[in-house]
Amino acid sequence: MLNNHLNKVSILLFLAILFSSCNTQKQQLNLSLNKPFDETPLSFLAQADTLKLTAVFSECGEFGGHKEEFTIHKNYKKEYFAKYTWDTINLDCPLDFEDKRVFVKDTTFKMSNSQVMLVRKYLKKLFKGTIGPVYLDHANNYYSVYTLSGSLSFRLVDHKKNWSEYKKLRNKLTQ
Repeated sequence: MLNNHLNKVSILLFLAILFSSCNTQKQQLNLSLNKPFDETPLSFLAQADTLKLTAVFSECGEFGGHKEEFTIHKNYKKEYFAKYTWDTINLDCPLDFEDKRVFVKDTTFKMSNSQVMLVRKYLKKLFKGTIGPVYLDHANNYYSVYTLSGSLSFRLVDHKKNWSEYKKLRNKLTQ
């Protein structure tokens, strides 16, 4: 009988320890999920993902213009790298349209912390600019941001052609 009583106490003690350890693990799991992925300025960008900042200009009105793009990725050390591309090969301007341009400019560089912060501020300004009515036509400038994973995507249509934030960002990042 004493042996039977000890078995019951041992089982109860075992269950109490088991349930209390599960509760502790649950609390630790919740704490770890509340922490951000990392604490960098563009922490939403995973290492395996790519952020694209694109600007399509319409120098020739409805016939098009040139395209610029920053492709940003992060390595395992949480360092950011950007590839800047200026592409005018697919320009749809009429043959008599004359403009002296670089046909392709392609550079890759490691971003400083201040450059990463500039991108973050640009994203905020671009997002604020996307709120409101959109008037589409063939002669707009377009500024877009998206990740290849699809977790982020928005576009500003600049029908007045007076939004200068992209050019400010480009000039600061490519100095």
